[in-house]
Amino acid sequence: MQVKFKLIMDGLLVMGNWLDRVIIEWEEEADEVRVQEIANEWLTTRNYLTQRMLGLHSVAEASLTIEPQE
Repeated sequence: MQVKFKLIMDGLLVMGNWLDRVIIEWEEEADEVRVQEIANEWLTTRNYLTQRMLGLHSVAEASLTIEPQE
């Protein structure tokens, strides 16, 4: 199924620069198992974003929305 992801990050420190807000949206093909894996990693992994994004040192708040597309 086609899935739309929307990541909103507020209060970021990226490569020494402070940013108020960054929004990243993308679509990809993913089955239900993969979507569940992503959601579980997001919820259970400490410092998930800073571990996965080069140059990202801190994030005050972040949200991830996952929506199936028709």
